[in-house]
Amino acid sequence: SAACNVKVTCDDYKITLSSTSLTLEKGSKHTLIAVVSPKDTIVWSTLNTSVITLVPNGDSVELHAVGVGTTIVTAVVGSTTAACTVTVYETPNVTYSINVTPDSITLLEGETYGLSYVITASDGSDTSGLHVSWSTSDASVAVPSSNGLVQAGTQGTATITAKLVNDNSVLDTCVVSV
Repeated sequence: SAACNVKVTCDDYKITLSSTSLTLEKGSKHTLIAVVSPKDTIVWSTLNTSVITLVPNGDSVELHAVGVGTTIVTAVVGSTTAACTVTVYETPNVTYSINVTPDSITLLEGETYGLSYVITASDGSDTSGLHVSWSTSDASVAVPSSNGLVQAGTQGTATITAKLVNDNSVLDTCVVSV
């Protein structure tokens, strides 16, 4: 009697990915999951490791967004391939500055003066939606209104401060002498 060994291979796989298109921020991670029918080993790959690096874990892969750009991540079983297009973006680190004018002023008791300010973004973007809050170091000497109109009080010196609303670290000042 003769023995015969037969190995059956299936090349008719169906692969369904949890996403076929992703947009990720640089530095973030995302898990992509594959459902394979019939179940078999998945080979994960990316076309550009300078955009996405992969940490495969069987039916899933952790995507690490390491660089700005677009790449394709693939799951391959046999001759069947499923793909996910991944775009990585970077949020620009925009800083703001305030310039109050004038830097210093001398007023008479009871006099008012309107300070002005300009907010500038490091990337040149529109700052028209940004606002400042005003404060004084000595309310008996000078008090600013919400729009920067300073009312002089008694004799002395006070520092009027304009701070960017929602970011108190961005500020500029005007020294008022009465």
